[in-house]
Amino acid sequence: LDELRLPDGSLPKGLKGVRCVFMVCKNQLPRAPLEPSFHEGLAALEKAGLPHFEICCPPYMSPNLWYPCSKFPNMTFVIDHIAHNGNEGGQLDSWGEAMDGLGKLPNVYAKMGAVEEWGVDEDNKSEFMDRAIAAFGFDRILYESNWFVSQAYGDAYDKTALLLLEACKRAGATQDDLMKVFRDNARKVYRLD
Repeated sequence: LDELRLPDGSLPKGLKGVRCVFMVCKNQLPRAPLEPSFHEGLAALEKAGLPHFEICCPPYMSPNLWYPCSKFPNMTFVIDHIAHNGNEGGQLDSWGEAMDGLGKLPNVYAKMGAVEEWGVDEDNKSEFMDRAIAAFGFDRILYESNWFVSQAYGDAYDKTALLLLEACKRAGATQDDLMKVFRDNARKVYRLD
């Protein structure tokens, strides 16, 4: 954080938190989120008034996300791409149990997008979306487009939005629920109002 500080010692206005992309970190082991150094970093962010942390990780790490998210209840955690990065796929059962646990923590949100990176069959994408919605509910799911990566994979810009809309409808979403998923939850998480 010291490298980001302005001459007066403050952090840049508008800085709200950090996004960790585990696929480019030295430690890509499944236990990486359990490492003491990872927790020290979260504590430093919280102390600095940056209570927002986004986790971009492959599904094999998802069972180890619960502990750090529960250890820092005053921070907001966003699980990017519902923990399906890097085209690693992921078993619905083990990943789903991890999502169920994370969904019980009120400070954790799931961002739904980047379906082109999930590494699962086209037919299975709806199963993963349905499981995440069941775990987090409409109050803690956020839509994400992942444009321009999706375009590079050859997907239409609205592909994820349409898949998520259908998943929400299958789960019985009202118009208010859809507004949360596609707008209001992002405003809340990113403190845009």
